[in-house]
Amino acid sequence: MNRSAGLTFTWQGGQPNTYVTINGTAAGWNGTDFGAAAFTCLAPVEAQTFTIPQTVMLSLPASVSAVTVNGVTLGQWSSLSISNSSVPQSFTAPGLDRGTMNANFSIARAVTFQ
Repeated sequence: MNRSAGLTFTWQGGQPNTYVTINGTAAGWNGTDFGAAAFTCLAPVEAQTFTIPQTVMLSLPASVSAVTVNGVTLGQWSSLSISNSSVPQSFTAPGLDRGTMNANFSIARAVTFQ
């Protein structure tokens, strides 16, 4: 993924009157220093598109697919995910003060930010 440009997501469908959540994490190691950053963006599901701003992308460190520190190899640290949840519904049950439930659909992928 190129950090010097915005990143556009598009989708179809989704639970009306809810939000699409886009999460990203990035971690980088330059041999001496470790850096990490994360972001969360929300967009109304009805928009059917959202662009992560360039300023957010540029705040992420360049990531690595794996790194060895003190003899231990650590795997992929950077990822993107997009999800949509249904509107929470309340319910009651004996012995429960308050109950809510909702459905969530999420897709996540390991990525490398350049």
